[in-house]
Amino acid sequence: MKQKEEIFTEELFKNPPAVYRGAPFYAWNGKLDKGILKEQINTFEEMGFGGFHIHSRIGLSDEYLGEKFMECVTFCQKYAKSKGMFTYLYDEDKWPSGYGGGRVTQKEEYRARYLLFTPFFHEEGYYDRGLKPSCRLTEDGTLKLLASYRVELEGGRLRSYEKVSGGYRNAEECGKKCVEECVCKEGYPEEGKHQWGEEKCRKKQKIWYAYLVVADSLPWFNNGAYVDVLNPKAISTFTKVCHDSYFEAVGGEFSGSIPSIFTDEPQFIKMQNMECGEKLQEIGIPYTEGLEDEMRMHYHVDLMERLPEIFWESADGKPAALRYQYLNTIADRFADSYVGTLGKWCENHGIMLTGHVMEENGLENQARHVGDAMRSYRYFQMPGIDMLANRYEYTTAKQAASVVRQMDKAGMASELYGVTNWNFDFRGHKLQGDWQAALGVTLRVPHLSWMYMGGESKRDYPAPIDAHSPWHGRYSLIEDYFGRINMALTRGKARVEVCVIHPIESMFMLLGPDKDTLWERNRLEEEFQELARWLLFGQMDFDFLSEALIPKLYKGTEKKRLRIGEMSYRAVVVPPLLTIRSTTLQMLEEFSKNGGMVITMGRLPGCVDGNGLSNGIAVDIHSKNIGFDRHALMKELEECRMLRILDGKGLQRKDLLYQLREEEGRKWLFIAQGHDNRKRDGGISAKGKEEGQIRIEIAGGYDVCLWNAMKGMRESAVYEIRNVCCKTGGCRMETHVWVPFWEHDSVLLELIPKRDEDTESFEEVSGTVKGDGKGHEKVSGHGEKGFERVQGKESQNGWLAEIGAGCIYSKYLPSENSYALEEPNVLLWDMAEYSLDKGPWQECEEILRIDNIARKTFGYRLRTDSFPQPWLSGNRNKKEHIVSLRFRIDSRIDQVKAEIALEGEEDVELTFNGRPMKMIGDKWFVDSCIKRMDVGMIKKGENILECKIPFGSLTNLEWVYLLGDFGVEVKGRKRVLIPLPEKIGFGDYVQQGFPYYGGNFCYETVVEIPEGDAELLVDEYEASLIEVEVDGQKPVAMFAAPYRIALGRLQGGKHRLKIRSYGSRINMFGQLHNCNPYETYFGPGTWRTEGENWCYEYRLHRCGILKAPVLKVWRCAKNSAEMG
Repeated sequence: MKQKEEIFTEELFKNPPAVYRGAPFYAWNGKLDKGILKEQINTFEEMGFGGFHIHSRIGLSDEYLGEKFMECVTFCQKYAKSKGMFTYLYDEDKWPSGYGGGRVTQKEEYRARYLLFTPFFHEEGYYDRGLKPSCRLTEDGTLKLLASYRVELEGGRLRSYEKVSGGYRNAEECGKKCVEECVCKEGYPEEGKHQWGEEKCRKKQKIWYAYLVVADSLPWFNNGAYVDVLNPKAISTFTKVCHDSYFEAVGGEFSGSIPSIFTDEPQFIKMQNMECGEKLQEIGIPYTEGLEDEMRMHYHVDLMERLPEIFWESADGKPAALRYQYLNTIADRFADSYVGTLGKWCENHGIMLTGHVMEENGLENQARHVGDAMRSYRYFQMPGIDMLANRYEYTTAKQAASVVRQMDKAGMASELYGVTNWNFDFRGHKLQGDWQAALGVTLRVPHLSWMYMGGESKRDYPAPIDAHSPWHGRYSLIEDYFGRINMALTRGKARVEVCVIHPIESMFMLLGPDKDTLWERNRLEEEFQELARWLLFGQMDFDFLSEALIPKLYKGTEKKRLRIGEMSYRAVVVPPLLTIRSTTLQMLEEFSKNGGMVITMGRLPGCVDGNGLSNGIAVDIHSKNIGFDRHALMKELEECRMLRILDGKGLQRKDLLYQLREEEGRKWLFIAQGHDNRKRDGGISAKGKEEGQIRIEIAGGYDVCLWNAMKGMRESAVYEIRNVCCKTGGCRMETHVWVPFWEHDSVLLELIPKRDEDTESFEEVSGTVKGDGKGHEKVSGHGEKGFERVQGKESQNGWLAEIGAGCIYSKYLPSENSYALEEPNVLLWDMAEYSLDKGPWQECEEILRIDNIARKTFGYRLRTDSFPQPWLSGNRNKKEHIVSLRFRIDSRIDQVKAEIALEGEEDVELTFNGRPMKMIGDKWFVDSCIKRMDVGMIKKGENILECKIPFGSLTNLEWVYLLGDFGVEVKGRKRVLIPLPEKIGFGDYVQQGFPYYGGNFCYETVVEIPEGDAELLVDEYEASLIEVEVDGQKPVAMFAAPYRIALGRLQGGKHRLKIRSYGSRINMFGQLHNCNPYETYFGPGTWRTEGENWCYEYRLHRCGILKAPVLKVWRCAKNSAEMG
């Protein structure tokens, strides 16, 4: 089902087809309406998306997979297809996937379960562990005793044990506080521990119990339970509930306008471990019926007989072999049962399985939640990852990309941009997408596009990538760009010389008590992450090798290269390991004997297949052994180097990533920033002001074309071909390319190999081969001023080179200017006095806090708690109570017309300055859930809005907005309405009367200049992007360094400039009372902070152009027609 490659043409590059474009999660979070669906699909098209993932989300009012739901799925598919767009499916009602909206787990045998190992006896039946759900999964449930063990410890380590048959099964025998073998010492209660506290035994033996726990129902799972992902019958039932429903409705479009179905965050109940071996505590580990049989078949061990070996380290120092075998079995079972079942269904029905598993980041996280992410990816037709909160998880991307390459998968998806907040700008969107593209992502799944933003939906991990954001009309700049990048990076296959053994199975051995293993776990994790960074930022691309997949993928050696599936490698790096598989050892030995390069780093593994060697020494691997040292590693791998990227001083860059791909007749090289280098205050960083070029040294002789992905056009490249002496001896041909490069830039190069006959026409001068002028730039040297050869050409960001063009005018724009708002100005009313059920008025409080107070008073569940979907209850909201709110605002202005915008139903009673109003009207503000109504005139002095709200469990108390032609002054928590300013100065417009404004802001001015080529430098701003319009002509957009906007050739005289600062709604809908400066994960809870992370003062974000732009005019510049 791999996408057939399009013929690469400049026309297609300018306007890439939908298959190369992103497809956001489309949150169906309310009442489904075909009119709204059609309008929002039109918006997706305008934004440049190639499709959308239909994602049932919190608030869905129509039955999941019901008649109307499927009717709307079909409607969207047909309408999107008519526009050349794709409809992507999502396999669950909310997340994590697998429970089928609650239908699958109606059978108890399909419910999630785990094994509880405890020193405390419990009667069989319901048990509440007192722990909060982890990753949405509860550990409360129904207990059933499986086995009892008499355990003897020595220094917190396991000395001996025996399974006790038939004994200690009731309270009379073992007692509820102590057993006959123990003399207990009074302890202390801890959250999540047994109510009797900690017991310390003076004798060495203690009875421990193993219980099967079947997970309880939760509101989040629609009053059902999560699924047992280790049970293939349960997952087969999931496909019957969900996948078969989609196939029946739209299966005829599978592999056509419906390419894939997304599965989201499947996981088993978290693998726990002890804090220390001496402590009496309860530990849960993944389990399902039939696990014993599987371990007996694969490892010839009896799990239940030897169960204590999983939890403690051995007193005799032997390695944790059973723990290794158990976690390998769990990892295989999860991959086969969950992902394998779905993948095979998708393969049989002609649709791709995509999505991601839970907690792929890091070794310990994935070991605890899914076992081993890489062995799950083999069943996806398009594996994916989850990259939230603007994180840069290189190993997460590398794990998935490696399997994609080795198994020739259709591509790699990424769920990205989630939880980045309303003010995540276009620089962030590009940088986050760029590094992932360099590491293999081909399908971007932006998180999230909301159908509605009523109630809690507006806090559903913003920002919304849709029409709710004022910059949505310019988002095609981002999507066009990534569509063009994808056109190149989906062609041929990646060229990689190095592979690294993935150390996940060593982590399996270390999930023992923290006291004994935490330090080793941390070291293994740090080495894993560090090694990846060394290679990537040392410009040495690599793939991981999953030991679990080697037996299937290993195809022997050929010409000193290791063949793994569809890839071949010149070198294998073995990182520090505790254990290694015998099949991996055999592969390494064969590769080494055939002249392959094997490098071992640091300590060698002391175990094979989890078992210690009889002689107690480390494994003997035929290799070059070096320490865990970056410099030593890069020295050994130097002969594998395919390219080097240097800065203007000739030093190797340490912040860039690349991907090199090869197809018949050419190669593609993509280079991107590998770090988030946005300056947090909105200005240009020092690096951004100084940088401007890179030199790329590529092994081999090539003709080079530069493809400008921001503009969608091919440009000539500045390069030379030369013979160079290698550090390892001998000479080789290299191509050196000079490219303009700033802090948010990327580079896409097409490399066309030189034929032998071509090189005959080249003249060699001092080791440099000069181009013959066949459509390419001639150069005569490669010094550090290589950009002087550009002679007035632009870089990818449209800046005008200063070389060869004299500046005849340079001035800051006036300090005060006219301005225009594209929406009414706003006063946020988020504080009110309140009354419950007509009781006495209470002091002013924040609205979401009032909502909590009301719910606690009335006995309703808090909105921060999980709720079943509204479609389950028929959207019935029994309103048994009244909440009254009173908002106040002082005004220094009089007789200004105003509106209010608020959420609510027609039964809400409103009074503004004593005048009753009805909650009716066809207008809305930002979202159709936020109704907009005239309130008459604001008066000088105090203005009061009162709201009397019938209140039920589904009622939402939300902030209210006063709209009008007024300014707002904020001092701490005190606000007052003031006149709108006549003019605006550059600088934070929040401080100039617009603290809560969330729309686009336009600065207008007139300048008088001489004739020439003009550019505007806007190098400090807080906005999504900046756009400049001259004399009403087509505007030019900019959002990245070097922050210069080419305005083209202008006649001498006066010109009207309009500079649009595309806003965000951070000060309108954001977390304005959260004073945690370290917050990076902007989920729903960040609006309801407490204690030192809460304040009543307004934490407003700066907005607008923060520094006066500089207008420059140039004389004698060439190619000015290209500047627009």
